Amino acid sequence: MAAKILRFLRRVYHGLTLRRYWLVLGLSTLAHVIFTFVGNTASGIDSHIYLRVAHQIQDAGSWPACGALEGSYWPPLYPLLLAQFFRLFGEASQLYYLLNIAALVLITVISERYMRRLVGELSSRWAGLFVFNSMLMYYFTMYYKYELITCLLVALSLYFLFRDSNRPLIALSLAGVFLGLAALATGRVLALLPGMVYLVAMTHRPRAVKYSVILLLATSAAIGPWTVRNWICHDRLILLSTNAGFNFYSGFNEVANGTYQEPELFEPPYDTLSLRNQSAFLQGGLDYICRNPGRSIMLTLSKTNLLWRVHYADSALFYPFFWIGIFILPRLLGSGLQRQARSIQLMIAGYTVFHMLFIARYYYLVPLLPLIYAVAVATQHRLGRSLLSRYGTH
Repeated sequence: MAAKILRFLRRVYHGLTLRRYWLVLGLSTLAHVIFTFVGNTASGIDSHIYLRVAHQIQDAGSWPACGALEGSYWPPLYPLLLAQFFRLFGEASQLYYLLNIAALVLITVISERYMRRLVGELSSRWAGLFVFNSMLMYYFTMYYKYELITCLLVALSLYFLFRDSNRPLIALSLAGVFLGLAALATGRVLALLPGMVYLVAMTHRPRAVKYSVILLLATSAAIGPWTVRNWICHDRLILLSTNAGFNFYSGFNEVANGTYQEPELFEPPYDTLSLRNQSAFLQGGLDYICRNPGRSIMLTLSKTNLLWRVHYADSALFYPFFWIGIFILPRLLGSGLQRQARSIQLMIAGYTVFHMLFIARYYYLVPLLPLIYAVAVATQHRLGRSLLSRYGTH
């Protein structure tokens, strides 16, 4: 019986031709469009914040718009794009949802292109379709949130990072620029840089330093204009935004539970501090860690669970296989992709450690969802082949 089920799944897996892939993607896009009209179109988690900031940008006038973004507390890219959308189309929510769906189609197609080299053509197609139809993506196409634009920019960055190019200077420059733009939407994606630099260094020896510097300079070039704007507006160095201190203290205080905390819950004087007071919040978090090392360790571990926990039922079909796959990734991808496998492992480790140090939420994984599902599907495929072999079916 088990062998029959496995043979059926194998036929389904191998039956996803290119034509069927595009057909399913088209039908899935139609399902997304229908969902936006009949589903719950609530603005979503924290969406009110970005709507407010976008309207502030509209009111602030031309560059450098020093009165917007609440003292540079918020990363700028998504509110800037949202403000431009409001200028052009007004509060046209349905059009906004359709643009999000278009972004999701681009994410799927671009991710399939770079995943193909890593996990094979069929696994990359299946992973792309599973991401496109995940409940996370269904809901985030209707949220005023930065996750989708970040996911698109990260997909573009990884596409140029993993592709074979006879012009590595251009490819790495584009990978860095797109990562820098993604960082302007949320700084947490910079946690991917160590893994990316590792791949560049291992791939381009003996010119490892040269090409690694190119990647880093391109990333900095994308961020640089906003840093200059912050210097003009605040007369001090603010790389991206001023919320790092608050997020760090949110993760380490008397009432912390690993995720975002409302400021009024903090103990004095932190309950009345300006959210932009990075140094005070950073010092407060460090003081708490020194006074309570045991609970701080438990908080750090709890953030891993908050980040990687199964929130929607469909993710339960992939996250466990991802964790199996990520630990054996060099073996899973094969001898010709060892550098890429180690690079992905470092990216996942860096991204997880970053959130262990600050705060974590399940949807912070959205920018990496295509990569996560690619590893999970490749693991499922390898496991299925092994089970078929064990049952004597080839």
